[in-house]
Amino acid sequence: MQTNLNKLMEEVDDKMLKGKNEHTKTMTSFVTKPDIARLYERFKEFVCFGDFDKFKEEIRPSVEGVRKDQEVFGFEHRQMKEMIRRFDELLADKANKMSLTELEHKIGEQFL
Repeated sequence: MQTNLNKLMEEVDDKMLKGKNEHTKTMTSFVTKPDIARLYERFKEFVCFGDFDKFKEEIRPSVEGVRKDQEVFGFEHRQMKEMIRRFDELLADKANKMSLTELEHKIGEQFL
């Protein structure tokens, strides 16, 4: 009976120690005054919503300008690609005609 009582006492001690450790972990996970003070100091580094909105309004026109310039550039780029394609097509057609003309000339010289 004494050993059962000792076992029971050890179990109670273990549970109390475990509970104390869990309580200590919980207590150390709370925010402390120095934590709050550091956080408050960091708020001085952040931007206010009003300042951020003002910044957005100042930047928006220049972003819109860049967007319009990009659209114009894209349109001109597509036009330039089409002109180069057409020029290449005409040049290839002219080269084929030139080759045919040269071939006709050589045939005429040799066989006629």
